[in-house]
Amino acid sequence: MRTAIIAMLLLVLTGLAAGLWSTWPGKRSATGAYVAEVVPWSTPDGMETDQTVKVLAAFRRHCGVWSRGSSERVLGGDRGLYGTRRDWRSVCDLARKTENPVAFFRENFRPVRIRAVDGQSRLTGYFQPQYRGSLKQGGEYQTPVYGRPDDLVMVDLGRFREDWRGRRLAGRLKDGQLVPYDDRAAIVAGALTGKAPVLAWLADPVDAFFMEIQGSGQILLPGDWVLQMGYAAQNGHAYRAIGRDLIEMGAVRREDMSMAAIRHWLTGNPDQAQAMMNRNRSYVFFRAQNRKGAIGAAGRPLTGGVSIAVDRKFHALGVPMLLTSGDVTRLMLAEDTGGAIRGPVRADLYVGAGDEAGRIAGALNQAMGLTILLPEKLAARLVAQSGD
Repeated sequence: MRTAIIAMLLLVLTGLAAGLWSTWPGKRSATGAYVAEVVPWSTPDGMETDQTVKVLAAFRRHCGVWSRGSSERVLGGDRGLYGTRRDWRSVCDLARKTENPVAFFRENFRPVRIRAVDGQSRLTGYFQPQYRGSLKQGGEYQTPVYGRPDDLVMVDLGRFREDWRGRRLAGRLKDGQLVPYDDRAAIVAGALTGKAPVLAWLADPVDAFFMEIQGSGQILLPGDWVLQMGYAAQNGHAYRAIGRDLIEMGAVRREDMSMAAIRHWLTGNPDQAQAMMNRNRSYVFFRAQNRKGAIGAAGRPLTGGVSIAVDRKFHALGVPMLLTSGDVTRLMLAEDTGGAIRGPVRADLYVGAGDEAGRIAGALNQAMGLTILLPEKLAARLVAQSGD
């Protein structure tokens, strides 16, 4: 625990579940629900000046998006907790003018602690990997990095029913019906040959697998060129953490599990590696980016040690949040999501790019506390609803 807390501090200082319902204090629901409770500012900490400056800069970028379009558009998340763009525009105006980031957050937001009824919580880390590759197939470069297939259909179920908000489907049309898309095993076997663009070729299929898990990457091309890869889409199959399979089969001890341990097993067992990776039927498609660095699900650049990925079924992107791990609390900003991020008290901390970021991200895996920051009016609405 101490090592993970130190790692989290290092990130900040160096700049690096279906059918769930929300409940308000005093209410009860089925297992998997969460309770939202307004708490005083004296309870959470984590408002260090340097970190707060970075969070404010990222928050302003999201304000730029919220200032456009319909003011009644809901930010997202669960059951209207985050309100509409109208609810955030006044605080965004103040964000553009403020010269004191700490005072800005303390004076214009109320902390709302989120607690899972079943007690489940998890903080992990992710990063932007760097792998050798080529724009042409040949020699050692035989593993394709696919762009989004033309026949892939993405469905936002929240557009059809309010209680489906945050849920998505992916598939292809066949005889007028939406059917499941090819899974990893089929794609690796060649199901997409000639049907999806190949953006690059990697030397190691394990590298491609890990780039999918991270959702982005940098491909180091011959001649010192760097190709930025960002998340484009996913095949719709549920993400499966093969680390659990390795633990259950006795290949890796639970206390030794990490991304490095998974890679070590895969590279050390080449005859079983692909079959093991195929257990994760989820497959991610990429897009080439002109911008440097990782881009989050909201289309904004991610900041190491600041950006976190959350479950969009429960949370909206662009919202400041306080993460607590042990006795350490830090201000973060929700800017991304991921197939493995499931639950109301679940976050994935973006560390940065490169091998060192990968080592730190791979070791970060522990329980956490989550406190979201809401503008005064939304917090007051939450308190009013809690008495219903």
